[in-house]
Amino acid sequence: MRLLLSAPLLALLVTGCAEAPFVETPFPVIRHDSALAVCHTSDAERAAIDEAAEEGCAKLGKTAVFRSQENLQCRISAPSRSHYECVAP
Repeated sequence: MRLLLSAPLLALLVTGCAEAPFVETPFPVIRHDSALAVCHTSDAERAAIDEAAEEGCAKLGKTAVFRSQENLQCRISAPSRSHYECVAP
């Protein structure tokens, strides 16, 4: 019974604490200095995710190009990760 009450409460807490998309640190991450990852919720708008990537790539004087997305790879409040390549404008 306790588990049945805990699951809805946990779901409410997680969705209530959802974060805006953000560039995962350390920056830049993963493959090389022109790649970055943006963590976000699964229901985040693509425009907001792209904007976070553009801001990150702008620090390198480059433009963001979407490459791929994977789920359950970032923190619990923003579990999805989108990968971008920073390319010359």
